[in-house]
Amino acid sequence: MKTRILSAGAAGLCVALFSGCASITIDSDPPGATVYLNGQYLGTTPLTNTFWAGQDVNGTAEIVAPGHERSECVIADRGPGMEQLQIASAPTGAEVFIDGMRIGSAPVFTGLFFPKTMKGVWKAPARAAPEPHPALLASCDLRVIRVSDGSAVGQASASGPDLAELSKALADKLVKDFTKQGQAISVGSLRDRTGTPASRVVTDELTDKLAGSLISTKWFDVKERVDLRAVLGEHDLDTAEVVRNPRIKAKLSGIDFIVIGGVTVEDRRPS
Repeated sequence: MKTRILSAGAAGLCVALFSGCASITIDSDPPGATVYLNGQYLGTTPLTNTFWAGQDVNGTAEIVAPGHERSECVIADRGPGMEQLQIASAPTGAEVFIDGMRIGSAPVFTGLFFPKTMKGVWKAPARAAPEPHPALLASCDLRVIRVSDGSAVGQASASGPDLAELSKALADKLVKDFTKQGQAISVGSLRDRTGTPASRVVTDELTDKLAGSLISTKWFDVKERVDLRAVLGEHDLDTAEVVRNPRIKAKLSGIDFIVIGGVTVEDRRPS
């Protein structure tokens, strides 16, 4: 039995047709993109994942550039009975290549009917996000909110210039508040409390890395990120009332807890 597998190579997205299992590496240009497969959060590029026979990935792969939201992805309509992988991007319009040949701009469909490897390269978006500077110090405080009643059941705070280390420290602290393993949790859009272009990039990148760090703990069933910013204003992102908003509640089906909080960025560069 042949199973459709999402794969990738350096600086691009690959799609392959295999049976058994495969270790998958997904990268992007620029790096740090968030990847979703059929709505399931996979992590940020570069990332490695394993897919097993029986996992049908016929559906949609979404690649979200740093500083952008998944809600910006444009999903095209499928024709009746269409069995193809759709590649969407945020911002929309990423260039997609298969075996070195350009097949179009995202959103784009590709057929997966033959046992050969196909590669799609995601070019840098037209509106590239500014790079975080190493002299930026991020401070983050988090709360874990129970979706059913809005109560806070966990918290964590930490600061540092390295976002990967910061996200790991926060995730490790959150794990200590949970004695039961395997509960469904999601990370909401964290609030940018500084309000500069650089702090927004740092906040969004830390949000993505936090979700990845929670997955790495292997303690939670981490669901896809909840885009609170698409519904709420920036000042409302870190309030427990988010779980009572009807439009947010619809996004929380099957989720036990949501992580909310805020990020403050201090620019330590000489003026």
